[in-house]
This record gives sequence, C-alpha cells and structure tokens, in this order.
Amino acid sequence: MKILALEHELPTATAEEFQKYAKGEARKVWVLVQRSTYFR
Repeated sequence: MKILALEHELPTATAEEFQKYAKGEARKVWVLVQRSTYFR
C-alpha cells in the first residue's frame, strides 16, 4: 500500500501548529483505507 500525502506550508505556520493536526489527519486517512476508500 502506498499513500501520497501532499502538504501546503504556510509561511506563518510553525511545526507545533502542524503537529496539532497531523495525528488526527493520519487517523482519518487510516479509517478510509480500512474501509477501502480510495482517492483519485
């Protein structure tokens, strides 16, 4: 299985702000993968 994640960095965002959302986003993607939902 391969997952391609693209991010768009904002010049004013910090690594800490990114980390607040990273785990939640990864969990959501994993749930969709387990349901066999594919993105195109």
